[in-house]
Amino acid sequence: MMITGGLKSTQEAIQSPPTLYPHHLHPSTYSTAWSELNLSQLLLNTLEYAFGALAFQLVFDVAAAYALSKLRPVLGNAILGMMLATLMIPATVLVVPQYLTVLDLPVLHLNLLNSPWAIWLPAVASAFNIFLLKRFFDSIPQDLLDAAAIDGAGPVRTLRSIVLPMSRPILAVVSIFAWSTSGRTSSGRCWPSPIPRRASTPGSTRSPRACPRTC
Repeated sequence: MMITGGLKSTQEAIQSPPTLYPHHLHPSTYSTAWSELNLSQLLLNTLEYAFGALAFQLVFDVAAAYALSKLRPVLGNAILGMMLATLMIPATVLVVPQYLTVLDLPVLHLNLLNSPWAIWLPAVASAFNIFLLKRFFDSIPQDLLDAAAIDGAGPVRTLRSIVLPMSRPILAVVSIFAWSTSGRTSSGRCWPSPIPRRASTPGSTRSPRACPRTC
């Protein structure tokens, strides 16, 4: 019905009872919507934010999970417990703290507004994905890592040559989760809204869009 509804005229689309198929085709409605709503830019924004968040999550979450699982740092269990405790915090509660953080990045004192970093960085540390990866890494036999260490492989080489090839299933699962949540990060669909974006044309007097829209 959604596809056929787009091919109907306005009068036919809103009439009651609705028609099952359009009596007169109007394919121009799709081209009009594409141009007036600037759907190409929305799709590009979606790919930019989604792939960026996906890449950062895979790199940092895999590193964190590997360290907690195999390197076993001091107070590693306490760190994991505190990360899991953040899952009990309502997502909307994090909107204001995250906005203040990207407005003035601690230590570096950078303003990340008007940049994709304001979308990417809050999505990097996913406690749920780190927990999934750690549980999978825990199931990898320690004998394999010991054998790699005897052959002279360091922690990074072991991760790259032993752990990651065996972790393709969980990496696929984490990638799906990262992709599906990249547009909303950890604070729901409302998070991109407070992040304005500059006008697309240099020197333009247009006010910035309310948010970097995604599809």
